[in-house]
Amino acid sequence: MNIGYYAHHHGSGHCQKAGRLATWLAQLGTDTGKGTPLTVMTSAKYAQKWLHDKPNINLIHLADEDPTSDDVYANQPDPTKPNFVHYNPVGNPDIQTRSCQILTAVQNAKLDVVIVDLSVEVATLCRVASVPYLYVRLPGYRNDTPHLEAFRGAQALLAFFPPELENDTTRDWVKQKTIYLGFVLAGDSNDDLTVNDTATERQALKQQLNCPSDKLLISVISGYGGNRALTEAVSKMQQRLLKDKDNLHWAWLGAPPDDHIDSPKPTLDWQGEVNNVAPFMAFSDWVISATGMTTVAEMQRFPEVRWTVVAEPRHFDEQADTASQLIAGGYAMNVEQTIEALFNLQNWVKSSSILPDLPRPVLSSDHCTDAVAFFRAMATTSSVRKWVQDMLPSFIHQTAVKPTANNPTTAKQP
Repeated sequence: MNIGYYAHHHGSGHCQKAGRLATWLAQLGTDTGKGTPLTVMTSAKYAQKWLHDKPNINLIHLADEDPTSDDVYANQPDPTKPNFVHYNPVGNPDIQTRSCQILTAVQNAKLDVVIVDLSVEVATLCRVASVPYLYVRLPGYRNDTPHLEAFRGAQALLAFFPPELENDTTRDWVKQKTIYLGFVLAGDSNDDLTVNDTATERQALKQQLNCPSDKLLISVISGYGGNRALTEAVSKMQQRLLKDKDNLHWAWLGAPPDDHIDSPKPTLDWQGEVNNVAPFMAFSDWVISATGMTTVAEMQRFPEVRWTVVAEPRHFDEQADTASQLIAGGYAMNVEQTIEALFNLQNWVKSSSILPDLPRPVLSSDHCTDAVAFFRAMATTSSVRKWVQDMLPSFIHQTAVKPTANNPTTAKQP
């Protein structure tokens, strides 16, 4: 089958998943020996930068969907907006163009199925245009009408996280329609990092950063979807740990810190964008990050490193939900726990009662579907009808989450 992938423009994670899927499909191969191409549709500003080195990608750069002065209800509420969409301005020429681009790509590439990551409106467009789609679910509270209708119209739902991060309020029929693929496309495990001697590698990393060996190296990892909460949290930690400031080295990776915070600007060793963040995750004394799925996935590889999570404000409390699940499960620490633990720097590993034993627990893929088998079936099945009717149900049933006592909703779709 020919596969399309719609990648949302916010942050980098959606495009990164598309790029990793393209790499997989190229490796799986087809009868032609060339691998299965992936048509990626996105309006992400840096899509070309993120995807240029990925094999077999047909990149369609979509028009933006921002409000324009041509909108019928520009700068005022739209009394006609239906309740099955989140964002649907009337008379917006850019959205008309991008809708045409998506449907033209479907026709030109003869797409059999589109993976929607993620947009209720693109899912609706696919459905009314008779295009089968798989909808990518994210953590958070998504029981609103637009999401539920997008879920209902999908042939199946994909979760690039394990069932352990599932929200307790998620409808049972939604969970039972979800194929949990774990972190297989969410992380960036393509690097060749091998952890042999952590102590030696940590000292090498400190030397690279001009960090004295007796200082604690704290790496703050920022994504590109906005980092005000992360900046505020680091500022708060530095203010509370002023007496120990000479014992700490704060390295900041990724997008620059937010300049518009209410707290004093933190003092940081900004590294900018690095080609490979894995060594910082593996060999720092401590890692602080937001809870985007890419970073969450990567940190599961390095259970020997202390990890503090900060939730950035996102729609539907996506990161707040993830952070609460990670902290409650002991997979990561919150800011207050971290401040308390760091007060005692001389014996910070052994003497602080708040620190859990290392290695810390990690989220596994034990209860997830075999992603290689799933995407191979997509790539090699000749008919979308055969795939939907004969093959897709078996993958859904592999990881279907059963109804729980604390979820009163029925398993049957309303």
